[in-house]
Amino acid sequence: MDCGNPETRCSAGQDNKSPPYPGLLMIFNVTRILGLVLLVVISSTAYFARLRRLSTWFHLHLTWIMYCITGLLNLGHQSGPEPPFSLCLFQAMMIPSTAALTMCACLTFSIELYQLVAYALQGRLIKATFRLWLFVIPYVAHFIVSVLVLVIGLKTPAIITRQHNLMFCRIESRIPVIVSSSVTACATMVAFFYIGLTARLLHRNWHATALFNLKHDMQIRAMFIRFSIFSVWPAAALVVSILTICAGQKAFEAESNKSSVLDVSEGFAPLFFAVIFGTQTDILRSWVFWKKS
Repeated sequence: MDCGNPETRCSAGQDNKSPPYPGLLMIFNVTRILGLVLLVVISSTAYFARLRRLSTWFHLHLTWIMYCITGLLNLGHQSGPEPPFSLCLFQAMMIPSTAALTMCACLTFSIELYQLVAYALQGRLIKATFRLWLFVIPYVAHFIVSVLVLVIGLKTPAIITRQHNLMFCRIESRIPVIVSSSVTACATMVAFFYIGLTARLLHRNWHATALFNLKHDMQIRAMFIRFSIFSVWPAAALVVSILTICAGQKAFEAESNKSSVLDVSEGFAPLFFAVIFGTQTDILRSWVFWKKS
């Protein structure tokens, strides 16, 4: 075997390598597969049942679906020899960039939710160009982080490697992690700002006639409350992002070798999201098709 060729990826002991924590590895895979299935079912139900939802609501589900798929790219290569370099590089690109993508999607959802309430009170409609920008912005962050990992990975292939716990591939460089964490932190803080603005508007104008359709057709209060509950997770992500940015290289390396529990816990985020938004009354009513007249 030619160890100088990135596609052959060889190192001592890799051919017989087995997962150090098989139980955690199983949880890692199961949570992402279950989250993927639930998110597809929920978003499909809302779309085909023609339930009234914000465009960013559907986009938020799409980004979490991408998050689940990203964690499963290494499926079938979580033991034994390291995966092909191209696959490992692609997953190393997607892991930090998709994390930034999901948090930016949370931000755009909070912005559109605020604009929906504010414009309803003013008797205005959200412009299509504004909605388009809300869709594009998260992918700008996703593209920047992906290209950064791609450039560094192609320049130094040796730092693209399978995680110590064999769950996924990563890049052993702090630069993409710091960029992704910075984007995540900024997006989370701005999202909290818009959540506060929306709460203030709803509290002050809840009985306004202009909000009648939002309250009854879009269940705006339930949607806001559920998103506020889910914001507990971005708050935790904010803390982790700040700690990652402030950590030195030695701390980064130590965390990288002891992060199995953290890697597994992150898989519960899409499940948490799916349970919160998948248990809304109109979605549950759509599934009880045998009771419809």
